Amino acid sequence: MIRKDVIIIGAGASGMMCAIESGKRGRSVLVLDHAEKIGKKILISGGGSCNFTNINTSSSNYISNNPHFCKSALSRLSLPTSSECFKNTE
Repeated sequence: MIRKDVIIIGAGASGMMCAIESGKRGRSVLVLDHAEKIGKKILISGGGSCNFTNINTSSSNYISNNPHFCKSALSRLSLPTSSECFKNTE
């Protein structure tokens, strides 16, 4: 029997981010996905260049019933912060 601390269903951007953060916290992680290759859908974004960030992103680019949610979310994970996070995964 395989024992893991964390099991993540879905190997898209969010699932992989959860796996990375769980691993940083010393957890053993299993990621399950239906695709033959993890992160496959991410390759589609950015014309195949895997855009995780966008320097021109602002709350005005989103439509929501709660416009303050987007402002709050974007302010918590800035471009420099997210770029640094992905650099550390290499």
